[in-house]
Amino acid sequence: MRVVHITSGLDAAQGGPVAALMGLVAAQASRGMEVRVVATTPANNESVALSKLQSRSVHTSLLSNAKGRGLGHPDMAKMLMQEIRQCDVVHIHALWEAIQHQAAMVAVHLRKPYIFRPCGMLDPW
Repeated sequence: MRVVHITSGLDAAQGGPVAALMGLVAAQASRGMEVRVVATTPANNESVALSKLQSRSVHTSLLSNAKGRGLGHPDMAKMLMQEIRQCDVVHIHALWEAIQHQAAMVAVHLRKPYIFRPCGMLDPW
């Protein structure tokens, strides 16, 4: 089973979503799944989460220097197409940035099953 996780960041300061992602990735990898992560980041920076993923040999693709309200990136569609084409299921974490919407559109286009994990983002503000 090949799973690709899509997230808008790997900064632990973002709270629960990154912690949950890390636990899920570790559990899936320990069960023999091929696990990959695609994330945006607003700057070229190494995070603790990224270091942990790399130490577990989890292939991680970063869209560095993502900009704007939705953290867009000019290479986003191309990278998502490459990663999602290779997987069996797409796990999309959170809702509000460009990467989540683009990943869902690519998954539909490639006829790949996908899961949205809203991370509590459906609560009224």
